[in-house]
Amino acid sequence: MSTASWLLAIWAVFACLVWSLTYLRASQNLLSLQLLKQLQPQLPPNWPKLSVVIPACNEGDTLKQALTTLLQQDYPDLEIVLVNDRSTDDTSSVVDQMAAKDPRINPVHISHLPDGWLGKVHALHVATQKISGDWILFTDADVHFQPDVLRKTIALCLEQQLDHLIPN
Repeated sequence: MSTASWLLAIWAVFACLVWSLTYLRASQNLLSLQLLKQLQPQLPPNWPKLSVVIPACNEGDTLKQALTTLLQQDYPDLEIVLVNDRSTDDTSSVVDQMAAKDPRINPVHISHLPDGWLGKVHALHVATQKISGDWILFTDADVHFQPDVLRKTIALCLEQQLDHLIPN
């Protein structure tokens, strides 16, 4: 076997060892994570305003059910920016119906996509121009929320002095 072959074999073994150790460490970290439902963060005396941004493109069949779970949240200072992003189904009417039922919903309708933009990114950008919250939650039109998840999430962020949180 040539010297180059030996060096390549040693490098391959080393690379496998590094990746194996990285995988084991990542697995160990994942197993140590706590679920939000297991945590009991201390509730703050004053709740910051929370803006929830929901872009929806042809989500008429899922939006109403998902939005209902969000509206059932008992978060004290909540605004929802609901964006109909150029939908061709009944999303537009669902957005307007839901906004008429709840003053926390700010409906936004996008009819065209400017050059250079991607659809969802543009919808999120437009929505962020409409918010007034201290915290922003970006979510999708088919996400169903468990009770108290907004309170628990913001309380955890405040307690742990987090700038952002990415739930799994």
